[in-house]
This record gives sequence, structure tokens and C-alpha cells, in this order.
Amino acid sequence: VNGSKYRLQIGEQISVSDGNTVWTYVPDLNEIQITNYDTANAMFEPRDLFSLYKDDYLYQLVKESTLHGRPVWIIDLTPYDKDQPVFKIRLFVDKEQNEILRFVVFEKSGVRYVFDIESFAGDVPLPDAFFTFDVKSYPTAEVVDLR
Repeated sequence: VNGSKYRLQIGEQISVSDGNTVWTYVPDLNEIQITNYDTANAMFEPRDLFSLYKDDYLYQLVKESTLHGRPVWIIDLTPYDKDQPVFKIRLFVDKEQNEILRFVVFEKSGVRYVFDIESFAGDVPLPDAFFTFDVKSYPTAEVVDLR
């Protein structure tokens, strides 16, 4: 993440934004979807993940537990804005390192997204090219431009 730019890979799916455009490669469909970067309809902006609780969410310590053998705090975030599609985000925070190990996003529609963070490095200098998507790298993929 760098401001509104981000690169996110979940399994084989890749989502990249240069702050204006979002490219999402969906391997199951062999499809590249291109959309405008739209903060109004986003669950949250990736850059805000580690500070959501400060302004937009009420936070509550649920309990202490373990995750992958590590002691964690489980913290629930609920949005002040009840019109959001998300009604809760559950964080699993390493008690010793103060790092998010997992977060679960609960939507009102019943959809639940689970994100496990395998590694985290802060303040890493990244070139602008890291936040662009080369469509030519996927020559057989169908490009669906939804802008």
C-alpha cells in the first residue's frame, strides 16, 4: 500500500490499483476486470486497514485466544455508519508483536471474507511500477473494461 495505490494477491487472484484504475485478474475465469478506483463503494481503503478503528468504527475487545499457536486479542469493529454493507470486522492481533494476523469481514448479505496475513513489512520503498498491471502478461485472458 502506498496512499491510494495498492497491490493485493489472494491465492492466484491479483488486484492492483494505481490510485485511478483497478485491475483485477480472476484466474478461474481467465479474466482481467478493469474498473475506476471508487472509494465511495469500497468496504474500506487498503491504506486505512490499520487505522479503521480510529474514526469510522467502534471497537471492542471480545476475548483473548490463540491463532496458529500464537496468543492473540480478538477485537470486533462495528461501523458507526449502519448503511455500510459491512456490519463487522473481526481482527486477530498478535499480543506480543501487535500485528494483525487475520481479519474477517462480515457483510450483511451473509458473505464473509477471511484474510490471513502471512507477512508484514512497513516502510518499504516501492517503485510506481509495482502499482501497475501489465495486461500483456496474460495474453489469453479476456479483458473486461468496466470503466
